Amino acid sequence: MSETTSNNPEKVTDKNWEVIPVVDENDRIIGYKRRGEIEHADIYRVVSLWVINSDGQVLLAQRHHDKSHDPLKWGPAVSGTITQEDESYESAGAKEGLEEIGLNILADDVVTELMEKDLQIGDEYKHQFISQPILVRVPANLFPLERFVAQEEEVEQLVWIDLEELLQDVAANPDKYVPSFPRSLAALIDFIRRGEKP
Repeated sequence: MSETTSNNPEKVTDKNWEVIPVVDENDRIIGYKRRGEIEHADIYRVVSLWVINSDGQVLLAQRHHDKSHDPLKWGPAVSGTITQEDESYESAGAKEGLEEIGLNILADDVVTELMEKDLQIGDEYKHQFISQPILVRVPANLFPLERFVAQEEEVEQLVWIDLEELLQDVAANPDKYVPSFPRSLAALIDFIRRGEKP
């Protein structure tokens, strides 16, 4: 067992009390609510990091078994709700990357690209949000799985998977993944292919 340091090991944080911005369909802040008071009609901001290495593998994270939404489901390497009014998607992505998997997306050996925002609203969605995916490209030889440090209360496990294998698995086993995953994965593949065209 590894040693940990903490000033208050008994401290329990309840994320339901966290205040987050509520936005309209144009991503303008229209109010604030505690996370536990968010209703289906509310739209909030989410940032996700899609990490891809130079061998064509995608880094996936399995959500912790105690998560209130989609426990043990697989999703992008990092995904988090933006909790500050003046926080940009990029700074939130950098913060979440460090917190959840120990990835510094501002480092010299990492290349990031903003993808198109995705508005996921409607009755077919359990939660409504605006997602800003960020593509993070890393060299395979410098980013073995052991380099990442998963945040215990957020991530159950991490895995590198070949993109083609991932596509097949999502088609065969969609229930293993967070509900927005197939749509987000399709947007990722489209973004990558458009970038590869001369």
